[in-house]
Amino acid sequence: MAQPLTQQIIDPHALSEAARERLTDELFAAHERIFAGVDREAFSAYVVCSPARRTRIQVFRAGDQVVGYAAFHVFECAVAGRRSRVLRAEVGLLPAYRRGTRFGWFITREALRAVLGSPGTPVWGLSCATNPATYRTIARHADMVWPHWERPTPPHVEHLMGELAAQFGLRPVEERPGVYHVGWRTRQDEAEALGWQQSTHPAARLYVDRNPGYVDGHGLLLLVPVSGLGMVRACLRLLHHALQRRRRRPSQALAPSMLREVEGR
Repeated sequence: MAQPLTQQIIDPHALSEAARERLTDELFAAHERIFAGVDREAFSAYVVCSPARRTRIQVFRAGDQVVGYAAFHVFECAVAGRRSRVLRAEVGLLPAYRRGTRFGWFITREALRAVLGSPGTPVWGLSCATNPATYRTIARHADMVWPHWERPTPPHVEHLMGELAAQFGLRPVEERPGVYHVGWRTRQDEAEALGWQQSTHPAARLYVDRNPGYVDGHGLLLLVPVSGLGMVRACLRLLHHALQRRRRRPSQALAPSMLREVEGR
């Protein structure tokens, strides 16, 4: 049985340089067990030392060992000629602890904070997803995500996505519209890879059909319009899915939570 988890939310920019280096070492050690294809320097630039206006990192530990993380970043930039906020995140968790939506409340809370902190400013969630699970999770909880399996992406949204991809220095994969070189490859066994290939879930099908090279570190660009009401609805969906999971596991419904938050901010 997996050890109980603790979580800590950290502002990396508030740490001393030595503490930030120690945090990077801990996170990267876990990262290498979850992903391949990125070195420590690139990982640090993406996750810990991001140039974003705000970064918070949710760190999961089992005992003294880091077993996962979620890094959330708020960027401010011009999008379609308007001052906007762009939200980005990197998440990873060892397979033994992938139950439920570990990161959902943290990411939703940070997104809501970004919206409320700048009224009237457009807010966009941007992800270059390197695994079908990321797309399926976003599609499950967000009001809308582009691309979507039920409707074509409007031309102005495609243009906006291309503009954002260029701003963040993403390099397109030839002959694969909306797919970009990322380099991060999720470590998965043959059974997991086959499961995604054979999945009939519409989100999984769209992802794998458009980005079969995800196993080589290619990412499918996703865009989510973010609003306060949308984040409230995401919270309700998270709660609904949590209750569904508890009904499916009645023996665990009365058990103490395996997740404790410490030093939250």
